[in-house]
Amino acid sequence: MQMKKIYRYLALQQQMSTPIDQSRTTLKARFMNLPNQEAIRRKIVNPVSLFVHETGLSFAGIMTDASGEYDPQSIRPMIYDETRNEIGVNYAKMLAEAGYQGIMSSIPGGNGTHAKILADLLNQETIVDSRTGETRPMVARYVLGTTDKALRKQYYDQFERGEIDWLAFIDVIREGWDSDKAKAIINMRPTRSALLATQRLGRIGRTDPDAPISVSIDLYDSIMGEDDLDRLPAVLSSDVFEVDQVEQGYTVGAAEEMRCHQS
Repeated sequence: MQMKKIYRYLALQQQMSTPIDQSRTTLKARFMNLPNQEAIRRKIVNPVSLFVHETGLSFAGIMTDASGEYDPQSIRPMIYDETRNEIGVNYAKMLAEAGYQGIMSSIPGGNGTHAKILADLLNQETIVDSRTGETRPMVARYVLGTTDKALRKQYYDQFERGEIDWLAFIDVIREGWDSDKAKAIINMRPTRSALLATQRLGRIGRTDPDAPISVSIDLYDSIMGEDDLDRLPAVLSSDVFEVDQVEQGYTVGAAEEMRCHQS
C-alpha cells in the first residue's frame, strides 16, 4: 500500500519540506508498559508512519481545563470549520483508495456534532475500491458514548468485515476497542493530553500482514490562549513516540527500506 497520494497532497499544501518539530515539548508516554518504539521492535504493535498537516488556520481565545486539556467549548468553532473538515475528508478518501480502513478522532461537544458532520461528509464521497477497481460510495459511521450498544456492535462488526471504511468517534473507542482492520487514524481533535494521544494511537496498533504500516495524520493548527499571545500547541503522534525533527511519513519501527516514501 502506497502513500503517494498523501505525499502529493502534502506537496500541494507546501508541507513536504516542513519537519515535524517536537522540540517544543517532551513527553514520557508509554504504550503497553513498554517504551513505544521498543514495543514496535518486539512486534507487539505495528510500525506507524507519521504525518502532520499544518492547516494554516488560527484559533484564538482558547481556554484549558484544570488538567491542561483544551476546553471543549473554546474549540467548538473547529467543529464547523469547512476548510479543516475538508482536509480530513480528503485524507480519508486517499487512504480508503489505498486500501486502508480507519478512524477519525472527532471534537467533543454538542451531542457528537463533529463526528456526525464528518461521517456525513465522508458518506458523500466516492472512491475507487482498491480491491475491485470499481467506483463506489465511501461508507462511514459515527460512534459516541451515547450510541446504543447493539448498534455500536453492529458498526464494529461491519467494520471488521470491511463494509465500513471509516468510523468517526468521540472518546468511545479510544480504549477498550481493538480492531484488526483499523490501520489509519486522522486526528481531527486536537489534544493537550499525552494519555489521549497514546490511547487513540493504540487503536491502529494491532499487527496485520495485510497492512504492514499503520498511518497517523495529525491536523496542526495555530492555537492561542485567551490573551492571544500564549501558544497552546497540541500533542501529536510524534510526541507519543518521542521523535524530533522528522520528515513527513517518517515510519517509527520500520527499517529504512520500509518507509512509505520509498514504496
